[in-house]
Amino acid sequence: MNQDKIDCIIQARMGSSRLHGKIMAKVDSEHIVFDYLINQLKHSKFIEKIIIATTTKKEDDLVVEFAKKNQIEFFRGNESDVLDRYYQCAKIFSSDSILRITSDNPFADPTIIDDLIMNYRKISCD
Repeated sequence: MNQDKIDCIIQARMGSSRLHGKIMAKVDSEHIVFDYLINQLKHSKFIEKIIIATTTKKEDDLVVEFAKKNQIEFFRGNESDVLDRYYQCAKIFSSDSILRITSDNPFADPTIIDDLIMNYRKISCD
């Protein structure tokens, strides 16, 4: 059985063509969209580390501030080359395997995530 260390890399940036800054949008008086997502991911039994992958743009300093405030690892990379951002992030954090999550889905279900990770570990894949 594959026992790779699973790191969750969240793709996050403030720029959005449809709703600018949506990850920092208030859901209620105390929480933003990002809070809900992080909370859901922390309930996974198999995620070793949560890492936020954002861009080097000035506007994404807010994403970095959120990461620091919440003691979450982060990486800054190219805005337009998302694949390279994931690759460089995984390389820097020495991730064995990664779970790719987008920041605008606050309802990621940790039970489903854990089921997917268990299935991944049962099969040989690279």
